Amino acid sequence: MMLQDPKKEMTEETGKREAPDPERDLQLHIAGLYRLYFKGVAHYVLQNRGTLEDARDLFQEMLVAYLKILRSGEVVRDERKYLNGMARNMWMNVLNAHARSPIDHHATETLPATAVLEDPQVPSLADLVVRKMEEIGEDCRKLLFEGFYMRRTNGELAQLMGYTEQFIKVKKHRCLQGLKRLVERSPEYLAWKLDT
Repeated sequence: MMLQDPKKEMTEETGKREAPDPERDLQLHIAGLYRLYFKGVAHYVLQNRGTLEDARDLFQEMLVAYLKILRSGEVVRDERKYLNGMARNMWMNVLNAHARSPIDHHATETLPATAVLEDPQVPSLADLVVRKMEEIGEDCRKLLFEGFYMRRTNGELAQLMGYTEQFIKVKKHRCLQGLKRLVERSPEYLAWKLDT
C-alpha cells in the first residue's frame, strides 16, 4: 500500500484533493518544536537563574527568530543543536541586559528537563514530593498530576473526572493542601529545610 502525501489527500465529502494549507502546516511544525525542544530550553533557563515564565518567553522569541531564518531559505542541518545554541545565546543576552549574575556556560543540554538541580548531597524536595504523592489517595494523585504536570484546565479536569468545574477547583485545593501537610510533617523536609 502506497502512502499518499497528506497535503494531497482526498476529502471524504467532496472526493477532491485538498489544497496544501501552509497555516496548518506551520501550526503543526510549531507544535512539534514545542513538544521536542521546550523542556530542554526550560531546563537550561532554570539552571541559569531564570523562571519557567522566562523560559516560555525565551522560547516564543526563539521560535519567531527561527521561523524567520527558515523562511529566508537558510538550511539548518541539526535542528536540536541549532535551537539549543539559539536559546543559549538569547538567554545570555537577556541576562546581560538585566545585569543578572553570570550564567553557567557549561550546563549540559543532554540532562533531562526534569533533572534535579540541587546538590545531590542535600535531600531533594522534588523527590520528597514525589514520594509523598504515593501516600495520597488515587483521586488526589490523578487530579494533581493532570492539573499541574499535564497542565490541564479545571474545565478539562472536570470532563476527564466527571465532576463539575467548581468541585474540581475545591478538590484540587484540598489535595494540594493535604500533600503540603504530608511533606511539611516529614523528617526529610526538616532536613532539607536545614540544609538550604
